[in-house]
Amino acid sequence: MADVFANTTLTIAATSSANCDEGFLSDDEPTRISIRGVTASGQVFHVLAGPNIQLRAMYPLPVESAPTTVKAEWPLLSRGWVLQERLLSPRTLHMTAREIMWECGRRTKSQSHGSVIFYDLQRPFPPPPPEPNHSELSPLWVAWYEVITEYSRLDLSVPSDKLPAISGVAKRMAAARPGVQYLAGLWEDSLVCDLWYLDMYAWDPEKEKRLSKGSPVIQDRAPSWSWASRDMYLRFAGLEEYANGFEPLIEILGIECEPGTTDPTGSVLAGSSLTAKGQAIDVEIDTTAMTYQRVGL
Repeated sequence: MADVFANTTLTIAATSSANCDEGFLSDDEPTRISIRGVTASGQVFHVLAGPNIQLRAMYPLPVESAPTTVKAEWPLLSRGWVLQERLLSPRTLHMTAREIMWECGRRTKSQSHGSVIFYDLQRPFPPPPPEPNHSELSPLWVAWYEVITEYSRLDLSVPSDKLPAISGVAKRMAAARPGVQYLAGLWEDSLVCDLWYLDMYAWDPEKEKRLSKGSPVIQDRAPSWSWASRDMYLRFAGLEEYANGFEPLIEILGIECEPGTTDPTGSVLAGSSLTAKGQAIDVEIDTTAMTYQRVGL
């Protein structure tokens, strides 16, 4: 299906529908009012008023309230499979309960809002630089981390779909990184940085509960060292460190990761392994909850 969405002219999405039985045309009364008039100075004005909807939350952006907005207003966008369908589609027309919204590779636009120009997750992915260095991260690394961070927020009805549901984007990335092996959601040329991911809500039970996310390892879905083995909202912590000249002390000695099908970007066989060498140090884990003091007027 990835090729279908990538080669379509326009994708029409039932964005406000929670399931396949709801359709995409809304019978709700209009929630906006239009006021036209003339000011005392003779200037014509037009005011469009309605509920405040976070248009920016529609697209992958680090907006804290975005998951809540998406769940309530655009349930389709909370589904894991839909992210790659949006990224691969050249243009998408979102049919929502309130209005129609437009999305393409450079911006979103709605009937009640102006355009929102966003970071487009490197769509299409740019050609790779000659050799990524520590002073300037490869844009391909950044693009992949942006995709996976957003993907980790989303829901899957079938847990084993974790890798297949993003395989279309992985194929696009693989074309931009020729000769680089794909390893259950990670990449051979950025493997150390790829392994440096964090569960953003592991330390915050309230947020974890609100997003219905936990982070137990799901057996047989992906190797335990891959982000795909867990259901969590994650971020890649190594981006800033690498950009600031970070030199890793770990060395990858070998890795075995066999695809489960003829698709190298899909599921993987059980028994994958990663062998690494590095320094070991003694640590002491502090389980005391952190407290903060807020200073105000």
